[in-house]
Amino acid sequence: MGVHSSTDLLKSMMPKASPVQLIRIGGEHDGAYLIPDDFDGIDACFSPGVNNFKHFEDELTKQFGVKCHMCDYSSDLDNFETPLIANMQTFQKKWLDVDGAENSISLEDWVAQYSPDPRDDLILQMDIEGAEYRNLLSAKDSVIDRFRIIVIELHGLGAFRQPNLLDKEVGPLLQKLSATHICVHAHPNNCCGDYLDNATGMNVPNIIELTYLRRDRFAGEEGSFFEPQLPHPLDISWNIRANPPIHLNEKWLLTKQRSIESQLKVLRDNLDFADWERSALRAEVVDTNTINQLAIRNLYNSLRIESGSASTPKSSELETRVDLAKGKTFRLSQGHGHYPSEGKVEEQPKFFFHTAIAADQSITIDLEQSYALQYLVIKNRLDGLQERARHIFVSVSDEPFYSIDSMYPINFSPDFLKPKGPASVTPLLGRKGRYLSIYSPMRTALHFSSIKIYA
Repeated sequence: MGVHSSTDLLKSMMPKASPVQLIRIGGEHDGAYLIPDDFDGIDACFSPGVNNFKHFEDELTKQFGVKCHMCDYSSDLDNFETPLIANMQTFQKKWLDVDGAENSISLEDWVAQYSPDPRDDLILQMDIEGAEYRNLLSAKDSVIDRFRIIVIELHGLGAFRQPNLLDKEVGPLLQKLSATHICVHAHPNNCCGDYLDNATGMNVPNIIELTYLRRDRFAGEEGSFFEPQLPHPLDISWNIRANPPIHLNEKWLLTKQRSIESQLKVLRDNLDFADWERSALRAEVVDTNTINQLAIRNLYNSLRIESGSASTPKSSELETRVDLAKGKTFRLSQGHGHYPSEGKVEEQPKFFFHTAIAADQSITIDLEQSYALQYLVIKNRLDGLQERARHIFVSVSDEPFYSIDSMYPINFSPDFLKPKGPASVTPLLGRKGRYLSIYSPMRTALHFSSIKIYA
C-alpha cells in the first residue's frame, strides 16, 4: 500500500470543496445520491447493480439527457419498476466482474461496447456489495480516467480496524481513486452501524457512499467553490428506515465545524427517527399482544384436539430421528446487508442467516414435501444479540407463506436469550405441512445458529 497510512486513507474520503453545486439524483430514498451539477458533455452513465429499480438512471436520462447503461445478473428486465427508455437506456443481465464467466462482463469491455470513443466523459454509479474492489482495482487507469463523476458505495470499512484487510482491497482502491479524482461528498449508509477511529476521531461507517469529481474539473478560484456540508441539506435521512440515522462527525470536515444547515438537519433527522420509533413501538406492542393471544388459543385448541404429548423429549430421542430441515432451502422476508435472502439450512458456529432489522421478519424453510411434524429445535445466535429472539412464533403450512392466524408460540426458557443458552424445543403436535416459518412481529432481526425439524 506504499507510504499511505490508515489516517491518510481516511482523510482521502474527507469531502473537499466542489467547483459546482451538488444536486440529488434518484428520489428521496435508498438509491439516491448527491453528485456535482456538471453534466455538459457527459456521454453516458454506467450503473452496475440496479436491483430492479432505476430512479437514479431515469432522472439522469429525463432531466439531463444522459444515456444510461445498466447490468445486474440478479435483476430481470420484466421486474423493473419502470421500462427502459428507448434509445437512451440499456440493460444486460450480467454481473460486473473480472472472472471472464459467460454471465459477467468487465468494466473495460462494458465501456468499450457502449462508449468506445476515449474522448467521451462518463459517469459511474456503482453499488455492487463489495465487488467494487476487484472490478476497479483491475480496471486500467485509462478507463477510470474517463469517468468525470464517480458515485460509489464502499463496503467493508471495518478494514480500518484490521491492517491486513486494509492493505488488501480498501486501501489500494482509495489510493487509486484519489490519484485521478477528489471526493466532494460522503454519506454514511445507516444499514450497518459505525465505529470511532481513535487516531483521527472520525466516526467510520461500515458502509459509505462517496461522490468523486475528476481532478481536471477543479478549475477557477477556490474561493468560489462550494464548501462541503455533512450532512448536506439534500442528503436522504436514511437508507434503512428502521435504523437510527448516522451522521459523519465534525472530524470529517477540514473546518471541524458543521454549517448551520447541517446542524439543523442532524436535529431534524434525529427527531424524525424518534417520532417514528415511538409510533412503531406502539404498533409492535399491539401486534405482538394480538399474535400472542392467537398463538396461545391455537396451542390450546391443538392440545385438546391433536393426539400426542406436548412434553419436551430427551435429546437422545431426537438424535435418533432425521432432521428434515438440514440442507433444505430457506427464504427470508428480507436479508440484512450482504447476507443473502435465500440459502440452505445448515449449522454454523455463530449464525447461518440474518434477516433485516425491521418488524415482521421471518425465515421460511421448504421441506420439499408435506410431513406431520413433531418438534422444532432452535439454537440461538451464539456470538451475541440473543435477546432479539424474545418474541418468535412458528407456522406450518402447505403454502410457501405464513398466516398470522396460524401462528403457534415457540417454547423456550429465559436462558435461551442468554449467551450460549440451551436450545429451544417446541412440540409441533403433528401439524402437517411442507413449509415451516419462524416469525417475529417486533422490530428485530432473526439469526439462529441452527434450526432442526423432526417428524
